[in-house]
Amino acid sequence: GASARPPPTALRLVIAGSDTLAVDQVLRWQALAPSSLRLCNAYGVTEATITATLYPVPSRWEVAPPRSVPIGWPFGNTKVYLLDRY
Repeated sequence: GASARPPPTALRLVIAGSDTLAVDQVLRWQALAPSSLRLCNAYGVTEATITATLYPVPSRWEVAPPRSVPIGWPFGNTKVYLLDRY
């Protein structure tokens, strides 16, 4: 397989979306990326590029990492309703 390499130095922001951002993926990212490179978890409709919420992932978690990466907060002038399976 390919070896892990740090991201290009010109890169300033990465937005992960369309799938669940796993904590282990973030930990690998944090080991490679400089703290100045921002990572955001975007949440929205999977079938389209529509982002409803955004979570700026800290460059380093101060304590233990969470069990899952939060989906963040809704954008201005929007509401988010989190529903269960019912």
